[in-house]
Amino acid sequence: MTGQPFRWHPCRHRHLRHPRRRPRQHGRQLTGHTPVHRRHIVGGGARNELLCQLTADACGLPVEAGPVEAGALGNVLVQGRALGVTGTDLTAMRSLLRATQQIRRYESSGDARAWAAAATRLASATT
Repeated sequence: MTGQPFRWHPCRHRHLRHPRRRPRQHGRQLTGHTPVHRRHIVGGGARNELLCQLTADACGLPVEAGPVEAGALGNVLVQGRALGVTGTDLTAMRSLLRATQQIRRYESSGDARAWAAAATRLASATT
């Protein structure tokens, strides 16, 4: 230990959240469907409140975080569907998941112009 106070630096989260802007910007082009209206973070990242909030701010979209054990739950739902227990359509499985798992919602609270400027700087630095 150096005896110096700990200073948090947001750099680690910045490199994770800027690429998360792209799906909103290109959602319609990528899917041919309606634009993206919200982001989902599942798995261990859903536990990181700072990452979830910064993602919402960077994207200008609400973020729904959870479930943490998404992979295991998806497996259970698919097996339940095969056995006829969870319903046969995706809507029924999603409803069951929402009714039984904690999903936290983060609303965008960032300055959209600042995020757009940062994304432009990042894009010009990487091309």
